[in-house]
Amino acid sequence: MSGQLSYRRALRRIERELARSDPRLNAFFLSVAALGRDKEMPEAEMIRSRAGWLPARLGGRAGRHRTGEDGRARPRTMP
Repeated sequence: MSGQLSYRRALRRIERELARSDPRLNAFFLSVAALGRDKEMPEAEMIRSRAGWLPARLGGRAGRHRTGEDGRARPRTMP
């Protein structure tokens, strides 16, 4: 199961449990969702997906291993 699919399933399960436990809260959520259904999401609230964001976030170190002179991995040392 992909991460996005499992995330959606978890959200649906939470939504069902909330609807069962508090019907008034569920009615409120449904009314708020209906208000924004036909509107586009503001540009400021959109999350852009960029390839390579993790290496950029890690300073370009993702995927590289620290190796010693003999080519074997060496532990990280504290500065």
